[in-house]
Amino acid sequence: EAIPITVLSGFLGSGKTTLLQHILTNNEGKRVAVIVNDVASVNIDSKIVRGGGTAAGQPAGIVELQNGCACCSQSGELLTSVSQLITLSDLRQENDQFDHIVIEMSGVAEPRSVRNMFMEAEQYSMPLMERVRLDTLVTVVDCTTFRTYMKSASLANTDESPELYYRTEAERKEREMKDDEPSTLLDMLYDEEPGYRGGVCDLLVEQTEIADIVLLNKIDIANEELEATKEIISAFNPRAKVIATSFGKVESLDVI
Repeated sequence: EAIPITVLSGFLGSGKTTLLQHILTNNEGKRVAVIVNDVASVNIDSKIVRGGGTAAGQPAGIVELQNGCACCSQSGELLTSVSQLITLSDLRQENDQFDHIVIEMSGVAEPRSVRNMFMEAEQYSMPLMERVRLDTLVTVVDCTTFRTYMKSASLANTDESPELYYRTEAERKEREMKDDEPSTLLDMLYDEEPGYRGGVCDLLVEQTEIADIVLLNKIDIANEELEATKEIISAFNPRAKVIATSFGKVESLDVI
């Protein structure tokens, strides 16, 4: 049976990483594999990391947990990372193989393009699609900033909206220093400015209206923003399941 995939979208700071921590430490007995931009950012407690070394043939850069879950950093093409997790699952005992895969997108990612990528892979009969299927698109929304971003006239790029790319000023400077390094030939061949090219409001609307599930996070500090945010999201996407939460705490089975 094909392993279902959940794609997790949402602006930087919305609570995606906190949600992933809850999913990885779930108590429902689900063995979930998570693909993230940076495993270190998930801050996995070393006490729950599975010991015993790396199995022969196991892809590098994967952290396995004692409850059967795993976390890996995205390497290059997204479908390549998915394929690596399938390899890892096949190396496990039959009763220890993955039940679900969750893909965390960057804050400025367009979930529609990810959905289209899986549709094309299926259309062209890629062998990988016999093993996995795109199941759910989840968008995490910060209720405290949603309406502010909806009114924004800024572009969703590093110049006008750096908070969508960097958590701290130090992170921004470090990234800029890397960008100043001499480009390789490959970089020059694919010289494109990274990130979303449209407006902040446009990106937020896209992430919201395409979602199967919208997670309203930070309701503990949202105050009057909560109801207004609910109304806007219901207007954009009346078919979506809406879940209100604080600190990304939800039952894992509600989002996977």
